Amino acid sequence: MAFTAILDANVLYPMMLRDFLITLATTGLYRAKRTEQINDEWVRNLLNDRHVLAAAIRCGAQIIVTHNLKVLSP
Repeated sequence: MAFTAILDANVLYPMMLRDFLITLATTGLYRAKRTEQINDEWVRNLLNDRHVLAAAIRCGAQIIVTHNLKVLSP
């Protein structure tokens, strides 16, 4: 039987880490759980920086350079 892990917002915010953790959960390695409050937190944080991503898309940038350590750290 797979173990259960609660996923905090700070591991759901970075796209690559979130995708990795969700992929592992879908294979049955573990059961990923989060509360509505955790879900609201990471979505809220994502929306605060959405304008940076939108600007990068509009100007055709290949990379976003940031000093926002909250985004970079898992």
